Amino acid sequence: MAASDWVSEKAYYEDVSATLNFQQVKRQPFVKYDDILNKSYSSSAFWVRIKLDAAHLHAGEKIAIKITPTYLDEVTLYVEDGADKPKTIGDRYPTKNNGVTALSFNFVTTVTVDKPYLWLRLKTTSTNMMSVEAMTLDELNESNVTEYLLSGLLFGVLCAFAVLGVSYFLTEKEVVNGTFFLKQLFAAMLAFVYLGYQRLLLSNVLSPEMMDNLTSVCILFYTFSTLLFYRCFFTEYQPKKWVNIWFALSMSLVGLALVFFIFGFVQQAMSLNMRVTAGASILLVMVPLVGIDWPSLKNPVISRRILVATQLINLVVILYTSLPSLGLIDGSKFSAYTVMLNAVVSSLIMLLLVRYRAIKLDNERVLEIAVQASKTQHEKLQRERQEQFMAMLTHELKTPLALIRFAVRTALGSSKSAARIDQAVDDINAVIDRCQQVDKLEKGWEFSKESHSVQALIQGCLQRIHRPDRIVISAIPDVALVTDAALFNVIVNNLIENALKYAPSTEWVYVDVQKLDTNHMLAITVRNKVGKAGAPDAAKVFDKYYRSEQAYSTTGAGLGLYIVKSLTELLGGTVTYRFKDGFVNFEICLPL
Repeated sequence: MAASDWVSEKAYYEDVSATLNFQQVKRQPFVKYDDILNKSYSSSAFWVRIKLDAAHLHAGEKIAIKITPTYLDEVTLYVEDGADKPKTIGDRYPTKNNGVTALSFNFVTTVTVDKPYLWLRLKTTSTNMMSVEAMTLDELNESNVTEYLLSGLLFGVLCAFAVLGVSYFLTEKEVVNGTFFLKQLFAAMLAFVYLGYQRLLLSNVLSPEMMDNLTSVCILFYTFSTLLFYRCFFTEYQPKKWVNIWFALSMSLVGLALVFFIFGFVQQAMSLNMRVTAGASILLVMVPLVGIDWPSLKNPVISRRILVATQLINLVVILYTSLPSLGLIDGSKFSAYTVMLNAVVSSLIMLLLVRYRAIKLDNERVLEIAVQASKTQHEKLQRERQEQFMAMLTHELKTPLALIRFAVRTALGSSKSAARIDQAVDDINAVIDRCQQVDKLEKGWEFSKESHSVQALIQGCLQRIHRPDRIVISAIPDVALVTDAALFNVIVNNLIENALKYAPSTEWVYVDVQKLDTNHMLAITVRNKVGKAGAPDAAKVFDKYYRSEQAYSTTGAGLGLYIVKSLTELLGGTVTYRFKDGFVNFEICLPL
């Protein structure tokens, strides 16, 4: 970069037919230009004539001609007196064709004071952008060292971005992180081939033609992966329909460019890809400006202002890259490397967006966890207060109820009035018991299973029933059941008491106990004739607090069947309900 350029004059001629030879071209009118040749994508052959400054020319001294960028297909050097045979370099030719081994292309030749002209023929499928410099061999070597250092730094930065991308994806397996890694992987691959490393390191493995094709493929896949990243990135902002259509169209055009490339239309493919890139840079600014319904978003991860600012920076860099390549603005000798500048800047922008997004999401998760912890703590305190209240309520209600029962029996004896009051007290006690059972369920009912005789368990349940005279029970099988006796009693008692309560007062309640040999289960069925409350709703019968509309005339809290289902499942069993032939049937099945 610091080398003094010996070229005093530059001119070009466009051979539209790409068939003229050196002698024919020498007679054509050349057009002078400054700095670099910049003729966009064209099937023409461009001849560049350079004149070297006579003050630097000495007899027999070697002169180095440095050609950039490294993606030019074919550059041929012609010397005015024809003493040297034409030499050809380019990414379709072996590295050994270079005068000096380096990342960039170069010739080494001699020029005399009386014949200071050199001709270069450029034919490429890439953009016709070419920088030509003349210098001594020492200056070329110094320039190459600088180029190695800067290129290595650039390639290292992009590799570091790719490593960060894969680490982010492994930490948070989100689509955005995955597409970011994919984009950075192709950015690093693009730098590897674009900067010329593939010709130095892979020349013994791949042919020049294969390496040239690899460069084109990397460019196409880099563009596609960048569009894919932004498509996934903007998805969480719920973009308008035209944004999704535009992304789909742009990615389809890159796919079309790949088809062009496969069928040999390389120049058309690269030109289309560059136009898609330029168009994408403009529309990526339009998306946060007019492509997102910001008022409808609740707390967007990244604000509109930040997205617009980052995309404006990206726009400037991409346009600075693509417009010279398309021949729309003049370039400089550094314009050929702005593609790498674009790769680094856009990667940095995407990295900042991805990390800013991740940090904000992490902060939101931490806040959500803190809120949830606070809510959990509040619910715990509330639950403790409820338990204290329930314990207090149980004590405060059951003691007066016991006194009422004692006073009634003392004063009224066994009269009908005493029986009604006694039944009312039992109903209130039953409601209190159900509430206590639900409270134990919600806290986590502790239990332990042991082997019990089914006959003993059933007889124990019947002793707790206030109207055992209305129960008709089938023969109980003499088998053992591994269960928790207390929970078993609650389940069966709740089912029988529920049947006694809602069956007509003059009807029997039937209890059937049998062993199911097919699946080694014990089945207990409680059935009763439907009463005034009617048949319960099968879809809601086990819901907490559910009671049919006709059942409100009877004392109850709608908790009995909810408790039955919960405790049965706790013991590893099932409970089912069906209404058939005027009978309400509940069946529990418990593993033996």
